[in-house]
Amino acid sequence: MSESEDEAPQKSESDLSSERACCCLGQENGFRRLNTVIAFHPYFEQFILVCIGVSTICLGIDRPAWGADSPVRQMLDIVDLFLNFAFLAECVTKIIAMSFWEYIKISWNKLDFLIVTTSMLDLLIPAIMLLAGSDNEGGGLAVLRIFRIFRIFRALRPLRIIAKAKGLQVLVKTFLSAVGPACNTFGIALGVFIILGCVGMQLFAGKLYRCSDPTVQLWFAGPVLSLSGQDLNSWDTGCSGVDGDGIERQWFNYDVDFDNIIQAVRAMIVLTTQDNWPGHLLAAIDSRSKTQIPVLDNAWVLTFIFFFVSIIVCAMVVINMVVGVFVDCYNNQQQAVGRSDPPPLKSM
Repeated sequence: MSESEDEAPQKSESDLSSERACCCLGQENGFRRLNTVIAFHPYFEQFILVCIGVSTICLGIDRPAWGADSPVRQMLDIVDLFLNFAFLAECVTKIIAMSFWEYIKISWNKLDFLIVTTSMLDLLIPAIMLLAGSDNEGGGLAVLRIFRIFRIFRALRPLRIIAKAKGLQVLVKTFLSAVGPACNTFGIALGVFIILGCVGMQLFAGKLYRCSDPTVQLWFAGPVLSLSGQDLNSWDTGCSGVDGDGIERQWFNYDVDFDNIIQAVRAMIVLTTQDNWPGHLLAAIDSRSKTQIPVLDNAWVLTFIFFFVSIIVCAMVVINMVVGVFVDCYNNQQQAVGRSDPPPLKSM
């Protein structure tokens, strides 16, 4: 959406197109000038914003369990009828003030027009079927039931607030303008994940396994005695047989592993989010192989270096690259709109 489109609703009376509205109302026509004053009056715009807010609340509290005889349902229907005519009045006054073609050129007005049109069809079709006595399945106009699908467009009503708030328009344009740069950044991030994932495969492929029996999940380096004098390393030396409940023991992957490139990239994404990274680090330090019980502090030096570098690169450098793209696009949109507040964002 271009900058000129956004500024169109703010045009003064003398800046409107000289094209005739409704094929008969010239720019100097008194009725058209009255609609211009109403359509762009700050109080009228605030009234529409309140209507959008009320509509959003009604959509949020609606429940399918409320039947047609429910007082709450009847109240919601009355409010919905009022809101439909309020939005219709806004649409009509703007079309008369600007002419239809000037009105529809603005992208945000296209969204408003779509929502208003579908809302009115949602009101008119049941009324037509009721008047024609075709509200049953066998009626001649029962085919019109299919057009009740327009009811789903009511969910778009909250989006109308974007057309009223400059700040929200800047945010929407930021996301749209950041699609291309963000895709390039995601491509770079994926390349980094693949490289680090390949390194992780060389270090941990086929090693990050655990036994289903908790009593044989960890060995200790060297003899370790319990308080009763029992050698803890003598419990079990492998994941075979059955556990204390008679269930056959099995080897399972840890939640994060590096057995193939897909799992390795997934592991790098998990490390980027820093979700339970200490647990993944300790599991990797203790790991040996699929058929060997993990040993405490088995290989902590290389594992620590790999996890430290991965978290620095992925969770800090890559994430800040992505954030920087959106910050840059946001500042560009702020400058395009020409607003001085809020102040431009700064990269992290």
